[in-house]
Amino acid sequence: MSDGFDLLDKELREDLSVETLPRLEDPCVVLEACRKDSDGAKYWIFTVGGLLDGRVIGGPDGGALIGGQCIVVHGRNKPEANALAYEGLMDTIGMIRMEQEARIRRGVDKAANEGIIADVQNLSVRKH
Repeated sequence: MSDGFDLLDKELREDLSVETLPRLEDPCVVLEACRKDSDGAKYWIFTVGGLLDGRVIGGPDGGALIGGQCIVVHGRNKPEANALAYEGLMDTIGMIRMEQEARIRRGVDKAANEGIIADVQNLSVRKH
């Protein structure tokens, strides 16, 4: 029995790295399929769309994968699944942004601290 993942033609899809997601303008989720799991509960398969550096990602033929993966959610109906997938995408984008900002701050803080240490080491003693 097919789980629906074979519908994604992974070789033909754009594959975005997780780090590029914060650069995605107007991010959206693209519904690819609805299937039932072994317990009979519906699950929904999504990919990602939007604009990346001015280039359209996703369209009538489907969206892009993220790190080779799609978004899978369980939901009672299509609107609920859409909302869950979109919220998950936006939460992921937010977390990645926070992580990237923290790395930048650590880099800036490290550079600033190294600059202060270098300045202190280069001080000369002066008599007044």
